[in-house]
Amino acid sequence: MPVSPELKTLMNDTVVVYAASTSGTATLSGARATWAATGSTYAARVLIQPEFRRLNDGQHVEVRSVAWVNSTRALTPADKIELPDGTAPAVLQILNYDTSTGFHHSKVEFGR
Repeated sequence: MPVSPELKTLMNDTVVVYAASTSGTATLSGARATWAATGSTYAARVLIQPEFRRLNDGQHVEVRSVAWVNSTRALTPADKIELPDGTAPAVLQILNYDTSTGFHHSKVEFGR
């Protein structure tokens, strides 16, 4: 199900998502992560509003910014997400929203 027209009107920003490499270099073992050479551009709503938040795992962290991304696929924490200001802060948490008719959008919370 695509994003509603009302939500789309709030997505005045764009983000570029570089998919994590599937070559096995982006792993939890501490190996150096690599990403695709070209990214996909998506409409988004980006709010830079630092606050402390509890993540799904119960950890308290400072969230620097939040983005609601009108992507065509579920995003992963291993993806590199470039914000409109050109930075690519650490991804703290991604919530992917699916509906009975398919993928809807992603909410990404960023650290420093």
